[in-house]
Amino acid sequence: MTIIARLRGERTDDLRTVEAFLLGDRLYAAQPLCQLEQPERCRCAVAATNGTVRACAVLFRGAVFDALTLAGDAAGAFVALGALGSLPRQFWLWAREEHLPHLADALRVGGVTRMLRMAVTAATFRPAARLAAVRRLLPADFDLVERLYRHTPGVVLRPEHLVEGVYHGAFANGQLLAAGGTHGTSRRNGVAIVGNVLTHPGWRGRGFATACTSALTAHLLRDYRDVVLNVAADNLPAKNVYASLGYGVHCRLVEVQVGQTLF
Repeated sequence: MTIIARLRGERTDDLRTVEAFLLGDRLYAAQPLCQLEQPERCRCAVAATNGTVRACAVLFRGAVFDALTLAGDAAGAFVALGALGSLPRQFWLWAREEHLPHLADALRVGGVTRMLRMAVTAATFRPAARLAAVRRLLPADFDLVERLYRHTPGVVLRPEHLVEGVYHGAFANGQLLAAGGTHGTSRRNGVAIVGNVLTHPGWRGRGFATACTSALTAHLLRDYRDVVLNVAADNLPAKNVYASLGYGVHCRLVEVQVGQTLF
């Protein structure tokens, strides 16, 4: 058990308590809320004062990479992080900017990317004009999708992503030129996460990714109250595309590549 002043951090299997805390800012916490739909892959810790949860940490052991999200005030998040116990040697971490000063005390922090969390609802959504043939991608399309994603280092796609998730693609002359899909969904909490949106390098700037994201968002809003995505804070063109579809900035966060931990 980790204790700082009156803060107490401890591992917990009480996922309802973790979920209830995360729902205090469900759009920021969309990723762990989706991950809690697979509890067998999650390890959680909370930091509390006099029984009141002030922060939590959720570690998700993914099929492609491990991910950790911190939520709550900075001191509490640091305590919850310490209470998780042993961590993977490498993983991706999502946190608030105010958490950053504490992370260097516990983790070997690599690259830090400042991100914007953007969100849209059915009320704010503005669909794009149909400038390309867009349809849902099926498992039979995997070879096409994999060929497209080879143009972006670091993006890993597996056949099960097209089975378990929702992906849409934009085509021209039978060629897949842009695609995007879901990073996670939570029907219980009414939120879906859009990600892996990319365009073939030779066809950028022609609206294919916009058309693809629009179709994907429309599909998801039929089943989810909110759809969210992350975009690099300095990527003004992408931010403007998402804003044109009705996405608004909800908060700032950081995406951190973590090497070996110090705990």
